[in-house]
Parts: sequence; structure tokens; C-alpha cells
Amino acid sequence: VDDGPNVDGKDVDGKNRGQYYCVEDNPVNVREYKLANTLNCFHDAPGDETELVGDFVTPKLEPGQLAPILWRDSTKVSKEISEELNSTISLGGKIVTQYAYQIGLPPKLTSTLLEYCNSTGIIDAFRKFTLPESQGGEPIAASTSGHNGKFIELLDGNRWYAQRPAKEWKSNMHWISPADEKTHEEYLRVLGKGDFDLVLKSIGEQLGLDGLVAYHLTFIGVSESVRGFVHHDTKGTGG
Repeated sequence: VDDGPNVDGKDVDGKNRGQYYCVEDNPVNVREYKLANTLNCFHDAPGDETELVGDFVTPKLEPGQLAPILWRDSTKVSKEISEELNSTISLGGKIVTQYAYQIGLPPKLTSTLLEYCNSTGIIDAFRKFTLPESQGGEPIAASTSGHNGKFIELLDGNRWYAQRPAKEWKSNMHWISPADEKTHEEYLRVLGKGDFDLVLKSIGEQLGLDGLVAYHLTFIGVSESVRGFVHHDTKGTGG
């Protein structure tokens, strides 16, 4: 981590910029990870932001621009790594994982999806699912094991499947997914209208992939969760 270019912390337009990070500056990254051909040097919290929120560096990314996820300069690496490197170095600038990246989204994507959710009744469905019954809600009952779900038809006339996780997750999270090919294809068309193709193209080219498949599309809504549970849904993918 260093001060980076323009050490006064401002862009040419006079906007404030945060701390400067370079992936290669952290020896843990060089030692542990294969660095991808992505944006690897950037400022944190650009623009007029005055308060940093969260643990991760948040660079200003152009649509389709890919960057690794880095820890902010706030904590220290483990004792074992410090002793091995014969120094106490900051966790700041360390890659969180080599299997996840952040990407700049096209400006149309969020507004296009929000319009779609409003017009199909998806947002209203989430309000119904996440409100308690005492307030007029109709949440899906959480089962003792496994997800519980039901088929629903929304204002678009398409067939969707709504699910809720088991009681052990201690959350009122619900997710709504296409339940047939017709609905799935319409969801893909909406993503295309929002320029999501640019996101896929950028990921494929910058990570050197042979192809990408959108095999599961969904919307997720939650208003209450006791705590987060780290887990993975897909195994044996090779990364």
C-alpha cells in the first residue's frame, strides 16, 4: 500500500480520493495467488465519500472493468505468516480470495432490473414474504431441514418458484427464480436490455475463460437475519 499517484488525494477534477492500493505491493498476494490481468492498482472510496464502510476496498470501476477484492488497511496478517515473512505486515491490500472479483456494472442494468421487478410484482411478492403474519405478511414456512418452496404466478403471467431456507439459517430470506424455460428466457432478455452482455464479455475476456453459462437466475429478498452463515452451494468446480 502506498500514496499512489497524485499524493494530494485528488483527481484532476478536484474530487477526493482514498488510499491507494496495488495488488503486487502485498507480498502475501505474490506468494499465494496467481494474479489475473485485471485492474490491480486503484484508490479506495473515490468521489466525495468521507466515511469508509465495510472491510473491502471499493474502487471506482468503469462498466465492465474487473478488479480483485482487497482487504482495507485495518488489521494484521496472522502470526504464522508474520513470522514466516519475518515482518508484521498489514492485511490491507491482501486479496480476499482468488475466486471472486468486483466489476463495474453498466448504468442501465440496475434501473432495468428494478423496472422489471416492479412491473412483474416481484417486489410486492418479497414484501408479502418478508413481513410477519401479524402485519399481513404471508411468509413461506421455514422447514426443519432443507429449503421449502412453492410455485407462484406473478403479474407477467409467468411461472416462478419461491423458496425459503430451513430454520437453522435463522433468516426470513426468500428467493424467487424462473420455474420454466419461458420465464428463464425472458429474464435473460431483460438482462440483455440492461447491457449485462458487457459484464459477461468482460469477465470472459479478462479471466481467459472459454465460455460462460447462466444456469440459475434468481432474485433474493431479506429483511431479518440473526447473523451471516458462510457456506458454498456448488462443489467440485475446480474454482
